[in-house]
Amino acid sequence: MRITWDSKIKTSVKRGNLAYLFRKNNLLDEFIKNHWQEGREERGITNLKFIEKIKEDYEVFWVNEDDDPDEDEQNDPISQVIEMMNKIMENHLR
Repeated sequence: MRITWDSKIKTSVKRGNLAYLFRKNNLLDEFIKNHWQEGREERGITNLKFIEKIKEDYEVFWVNEDDDPDEDEQNDPISQVIEMMNKIMENHLR
């Protein structure tokens, strides 16, 4: 059985992951300064908090699911691509 997260805001999860990686690598302030001026304003700060909360909710969803996924879920190509992209982003931001 394939587990799905019933939410229409998956884009925010991706943005939340990027914000997390930027913050983790001390690049978020520089990014806001040079590329996302709205990030300094109340609206941008609220948006950033929102996408970070969605990312956290998504992680909690996965932690609370079955810890022993069956063979098909472990070999899911989409999951493998996401994992590979996360590794690429982390390596790129080093």
